[in-house]
Amino acid sequence: MMVASPIAKRVAKGRRLAFLVLASANVVLVLALAGPLGALGDVVAPLTGHLVGIGLTASLALLVRRAVPLIPAAGGLLTVPVHVCLGVAGCCARPVPTRASPLAKVAHLNAWHRLGDRQRLESYLKSAPADVIVLSEFGSDQRPMLARLKGAYPFQVECADRRS
Repeated sequence: MMVASPIAKRVAKGRRLAFLVLASANVVLVLALAGPLGALGDVVAPLTGHLVGIGLTASLALLVRRAVPLIPAAGGLLTVPVHVCLGVAGCCARPVPTRASPLAKVAHLNAWHRLGDRQRLESYLKSAPADVIVLSEFGSDQRPMLARLKGAYPFQVECADRRS
């Protein structure tokens, strides 16, 4: 009878954990993309990039023999800042105009009520290639911006005082 060394036991435990993480990430991805999660799917959908990153690191952990528990941990820690950087890089670029369409162009932006850069948001809205703009997380302290945007968007409906 062969006795496994403590290192071999630790590697086996790490591989089981990596497999569990990979399987869990794949199940959540399939459910989120298939759509049966309903409102929970709307919450999970923006996290698909994170789930893919975590699944890739778990796959890598299953392929290597050393540092098995460290690879998913490092992958999880790196996935979040990489996606934050990608999100910040993509959020601030001006949208690329598309071909002319008889349909109204609608833009939906998060105004980041207390955290956003109001001047940058306002300058973008003045030149946005949209017929209709919907601003979420738009607080009552941002209301003066609406008056300044009246020339570009004369028809305005606001509900900054209402909470749901």
